[in-house]
Amino acid sequence: MYMKLNIMVIYEALSRNYTLCFVTCVDTNFAYSRPRLYTPGASLVENEIYVARSSDLPPLSENQSPSNICIVAIGKPPAEYTKLSLNIIWIETVQHISSVFNELQEVYNIYDNYESSLNQGLLEQLGFQTVITVFENIFRNPVAIVDMNFHYLAKSPELGNTPETAELMADKDGNMPLDVVNSVKFDPIFNAVSEYKEAFLYVNDITTSHNLCLNIWHRESQVARVLIFEVNTPFLEGHYYLMNALRPYVHLYYEQFIFSNVSQPLSLRHTLMQILDGHQVSSYILEQTLKNHRWEMEDTFVLYYVQLSEDDRRSKTSAFICKNLMTEFSFCTAFEYKDNIVLLINQTRAGQDIEFVESRLIYIFRESILKTGKSRRFSGLFSISEYYRQAVAALRLGHRFQPTIWHHTFEEYAFLYLLIECKNLASPGTLYADGLLKLREYDRDNHTSYNETLKAYLYHHFNTTHAAASLYIHRTTFIERMGRIKKIINFNLDDYDTCLHLMISYRLEDL
Repeated sequence: MYMKLNIMVIYEALSRNYTLCFVTCVDTNFAYSRPRLYTPGASLVENEIYVARSSDLPPLSENQSPSNICIVAIGKPPAEYTKLSLNIIWIETVQHISSVFNELQEVYNIYDNYESSLNQGLLEQLGFQTVITVFENIFRNPVAIVDMNFHYLAKSPELGNTPETAELMADKDGNMPLDVVNSVKFDPIFNAVSEYKEAFLYVNDITTSHNLCLNIWHRESQVARVLIFEVNTPFLEGHYYLMNALRPYVHLYYEQFIFSNVSQPLSLRHTLMQILDGHQVSSYILEQTLKNHRWEMEDTFVLYYVQLSEDDRRSKTSAFICKNLMTEFSFCTAFEYKDNIVLLINQTRAGQDIEFVESRLIYIFRESILKTGKSRRFSGLFSISEYYRQAVAALRLGHRFQPTIWHHTFEEYAFLYLLIECKNLASPGTLYADGLLKLREYDRDNHTSYNETLKAYLYHHFNTTHAAASLYIHRTTFIERMGRIKKIINFNLDDYDTCLHLMISYRLEDL
């Protein structure tokens, strides 16, 4: 194969050694095969690039002009040429036209060699590092290929080792730093460019450098991105063309990459999702899956429900968050489930202070601006669905009753959860104590406030002094009211179940 080049790549290559008077770019998208040395008197053929002395060029009119030709003219081109839709590069007079022609041939040789290296890398399955090497030579800047988990698939050795790229230093597992990920996921421009199919420029707020980027697509989804960091050499317009021209190779390398990384071990994530979805999973499968992770059926767990923000969903950072959590805590598994994240901590295998783990988790959640709910401790992963519901309920109720707090535990809201579940099963009025309904009716007919009096009595644990004070009435008045209330409702307030039913009724009323 021979690589084709567009006029801007040719112009930028020639400008290194020649003084160019001007360039007329009619079409920067059209790419040319190797140039022809124009022979005086010959006709110009469409879709070709010619090196010619301007004095040798044939006369042209608008009707005679072949389409998509490019002229590298030695000397000022004829006036009619500059008026036509032609790509023209005008070089000041040179002694030997062959030197320009040979220079262009060498430019094509260089890019043919780059293309040959990419083809050879595919044949020998050398991986993404071949792309990195070729791109470093073309663009003269450090290069990285990053997947949607913000994990470096490959990168230039200098990346992270220069002052300009120090903030992009990979962690020990090859991931981009967390602060970089948190920065870009809230950047609307970063999210918008995720849809681009061609090369584009993106300004990184962390390094403040310009990045020439190309999204890698697989089955209609963006799966990775090539990033070239403008730290050594300024980007040129021709670089956009070259990036797009080499795009098919990048995608072929990705296809080869995923093919070589296919594996089918028993997946804990898959098994847990099967249970969460209500599918039957045998004890043997679960036990073997746990053993692959050096876990046991009898281990104790706690489940966190992590709610992704809209920014996380747009920037597709869920996989990165999961990977970051599993890197930080080797005794956990995390996976995306129903557009949010399930984090399962094996407390038995934690081997350290659980309170420290909890505080570290909350710190990570806060730094990543993630809202979370936590289940109670449990054993037996066949019951994970119940504890998943606990964690979801903790976050839902926490958001309702304490919206300014980002982390909630089911323990805080277990009673509220019980009440709300009861309320969802039947109309609240059908669950209230009958005496409470009688008291409401009496208050309505007689303009009294006995319902409020009884509620204060129960709330203050049957302490008449405190209850009376809360209503701003005398204790004697309060006791008289309670005597009348007992006659109206005909309840024995010394009975535990009766009082419990009344208190639950009042709590349901408050929801």
